[in-house]
Amino acid sequence: MPKYTPEEILAKYPELQAKLNWRKQDIGIFLRCKLVRGSYDSKRRVTVIDERSLVELMEFANDNLDKQKVDI
Repeated sequence: MPKYTPEEILAKYPELQAKLNWRKQDIGIFLRCKLVRGSYDSKRRVTVIDERSLVELMEFANDNLDKQKVDI
């Protein structure tokens, strides 16, 4: 899977900002907390995130949001 910077991720998946209010700082925190896989690219001097791990995190978040629904 390709790797993207937090800015590229938010550009590719704008609904992360719109619906989940994720910011590029949040994505960096996810990496530090090992919720996503990634590394620091010393050539580009940026943090890059593995897209597959981010997709897995989005699926987990969506699944948990679905479980929080209350049927009345």
